[in-house]
Amino acid sequence: MSESSDLQLSGKVAIVTGSARGIGAAIARAYGAAKCCVVVADRMKRSDGFERAESIATDIRKQGGQALVMKVDVSNPTQVETMIQDTIDKFGRLDIFVANAGIFRAIHTLDTTRDDLEEFLDVNLKGTFYGCQLAAKQMVKQGRGKIIVISSVDGLEANEADLPYSMSKAALSLLVKCMAVDLGSHGINVNGIAPGWIDTEMTHMTEGLAKEFQKRVPLGRLGKPEHIAGGALFLASSLSDYVTGHVLVIDGGQTINISIRDTST
Repeated sequence: MSESSDLQLSGKVAIVTGSARGIGAAIARAYGAAKCCVVVADRMKRSDGFERAESIATDIRKQGGQALVMKVDVSNPTQVETMIQDTIDKFGRLDIFVANAGIFRAIHTLDTTRDDLEEFLDVNLKGTFYGCQLAAKQMVKQGRGKIIVISSVDGLEANEADLPYSMSKAALSLLVKCMAVDLGSHGINVNGIAPGWIDTEMTHMTEGLAKEFQKRVPLGRLGKPEHIAGGALFLASSLSDYVTGHVLVIDGGQTINISIRDTST
């Protein structure tokens, strides 16, 4: 993904959490292609996590950007604080913070435990808040900055067996708006992205589900991580300087379609 001359991202310092794979990796690579200094942050829970993160960092350097790999669990406030401070120590500033790290698994309402709720809220909501708040404190000192929160269409509409995940993601939409109101006077834009079904390792779709998905989604196909990265480029760039408190839905039209088809004929 190449940088438009209007984006003015060259030399900007960006942190992308949860960026060893999937949507986060695509966003990190897109910022690298735009000549940003990118912190590839991930808890690297999988055995190949560090290898993946280093591969992304190598790609960023090849494209002319700078990269720094950090192992960070966003549910741990101390680790989040260290991530922000190490970024400042390395690059001297922080211009873009993308709160992408999150967890997902399907759990029915009747099966959801207190531990489940705490885990989802600790990572998806509290972890996002910690990072955004600490990033904002640095951006206030600088007089400007861009914060981008990756939510989900599951935080906008209900989905079966999705309660703890959807709860945590729904809260992010209001987090975006509240922070946008509080931080606008400091020159900080706060926006979100709500992806629909994106073709990543988290997406497990049977043949039957794929057919149903194609009927429901106007564009008739899964999104790619690069589609979300495009939105993240826009929200980080000068093109979005007058956009704040907005949650950009990138879902192929999934959430706007209430069509019911008669399959009996």
